Amino acid sequence: MIPLDKVKNIVKKYEALEKELSLEAKDKKLFVKKSKEYASFKEIIDEAKFYINFENEKKSLENIINDKKSEEEMINLAKSEMSALERKYENYQNKIKIFLLPKDEADLKNAIIEIRAGTGGSEATLFAYDLFRMYEKVSLKKGWGVEIINISKSEAGGLKEAIILVKGSGVYSTMKFESGVHRVQRVPKTETQGRVHTSAATIAVLPEAEEVDVKINEKDLRIDVYRSTGSGGQSVNTTDSAVRITHIPTGIVVTNQDEKSQHKNKAKAMKIVRSRIYELEREKIEKERSLDRKSKIGTGDRSERIRTYNFPQGRVTDHRINVTLHKLTEFLSGDAFEEINDVLRIKDQEIKLENLNNWKMIIQQAIKKGSKLLGSRKIKTNVLDSELILSNLLNIKREHLLLSDHRKLNDYLYNKFISLMKKRSKNLPVSYIINKKEFWSLDFEVNKHTLIPRPETELMVEGLVKHGKRQPKILDIGTGSGCIIISLLKELKLATGIGVDICPKAISMAKKNARTHKITNRIKFFRSSLETIFFKNFDIVVSNPPYIPNWQMKNLVDDVKLFEPKLALRGGIDGLDLIRKIIYKSKILLKKKGLLALEINNNQYNGVKSILESSGYRIIDKIKDFESNIRCIISTKL
Repeated sequence: MIPLDKVKNIVKKYEALEKELSLEAKDKKLFVKKSKEYASFKEIIDEAKFYINFENEKKSLENIINDKKSEEEMINLAKSEMSALERKYENYQNKIKIFLLPKDEADLKNAIIEIRAGTGGSEATLFAYDLFRMYEKVSLKKGWGVEIINISKSEAGGLKEAIILVKGSGVYSTMKFESGVHRVQRVPKTETQGRVHTSAATIAVLPEAEEVDVKINEKDLRIDVYRSTGSGGQSVNTTDSAVRITHIPTGIVVTNQDEKSQHKNKAKAMKIVRSRIYELEREKIEKERSLDRKSKIGTGDRSERIRTYNFPQGRVTDHRINVTLHKLTEFLSGDAFEEINDVLRIKDQEIKLENLNNWKMIIQQAIKKGSKLLGSRKIKTNVLDSELILSNLLNIKREHLLLSDHRKLNDYLYNKFISLMKKRSKNLPVSYIINKKEFWSLDFEVNKHTLIPRPETELMVEGLVKHGKRQPKILDIGTGSGCIIISLLKELKLATGIGVDICPKAISMAKKNARTHKITNRIKFFRSSLETIFFKNFDIVVSNPPYIPNWQMKNLVDDVKLFEPKLALRGGIDGLDLIRKIIYKSKILLKKKGLLALEINNNQYNGVKSILESSGYRIIDKIKDFESNIRCIISTKL
């Protein structure tokens, strides 16, 4: 059964898109994208609304059936409606399941279709022309637009090659199944003995790639121009308008001479180059995604024989699904095209569902084994830890573990997962195993040289965002992974900052995180002790200093005590050694009325308050954690 909230989200998304599209479009590209998304939701909206109302309708019918006062005719009618309702429910549920499957990001894109004559000489070129005309007719019936990018005719009146761009809603999701070798069996016009010949044409269907999908370095391109060839007379081009583009890293070569303008030929050729590179990347990912690649319908393999068109028998056979239609003429005219295409799409969806179920089973088994191992070592977060480690290993979000077949959990990955779980069973923190920790909705890389960011530290960031100036200069003392100051700079777009730490490996990690979050132009990191900080005139000084009293170190949980850097934890006899020094030093570092924010232990407020007030600070905010302990103090320099 599909969770009701997921189905309700379909309706909410549909209504939101409908509202957005009713407004005046400022960004045309975004409008087109949302229109395509809206069209996909529209296909399933009736089913979703039915699913949501199903239980109410079912209950109403059950009340009639179970009501002893109901007449027999009414009861029989209700039973009949109940039966029809349940059949409809099952059918709609399957459709919704398929809709909720992880989408191929390319499905909503336009498609570039490359048609090339294969074996069979002039007959093959004639067949290539037949396929070209078929795709034109299919596009016309579906309301799609067709743009010719490049075309090369044969002397027999067929096509050596044709490249077309088909534009419309869900073009690629339909046409992607056409990739492969198409075989024709018929008697050529030139055949005098009446013998059936076999010829072939190759089809390649590529999703149209936008510039945002593929970034191409101009240095990776070699562009040659030459004089295009023609049939003679007035059609001969007297300028070097033909273009050949070579993408050096991949070896992709595209030529275009269809237009008389060199600029237009270059633009068309680049469109194809971009789409081929995009498809190469998709193929790499696809090899990792599929549980059984050979079982997939839309592999896009150009060497795969996918369909036979037999003219003497008037039939067309798709070999992938073993479907034969004795409607060859209707199929080539586009009238019967969907009879095979629909079966291909359904089969592909069935395979995806099967793969998803297989994936779920494999994932569940792995999580069960991992959590059992951790449970035996009395680790209370055993299930959560197993899911976090596995999702990181597979490079997907934790919430997608049971929804996606992004990666096959093969023997290598499974054994690696078990190895990591054994490390966790020895209390090595999850964040050190996966080398990252989420903080302020951002992912930060961490290692054994940096303290693992805590949820309570987020409260300090929140407080500073509330109290901070519009354009502050910030100093982060003991920056570690850089999570505090990077998060502040992500929120305060005009802020600048400096992070200091005594550990060089922590500084390296902070710099790396700054690059990840694209704020290197607003922040600097330095290795420095508190005593050697020479910068001044800060609007904000912030620190999560060591504050654990020496005597409490032995009482820390094993995750912290055994693995986190003691330098970032040990705070002296009362836990306030470094806090005192930061308070005194900040008198020099801060501007007048500048803010000092300190994270403290849950029983240190009175001690820190006393030091602050005696040093010329006024407390402006006491931030409590979810257990009502004061964990952060924000004060201002008087």
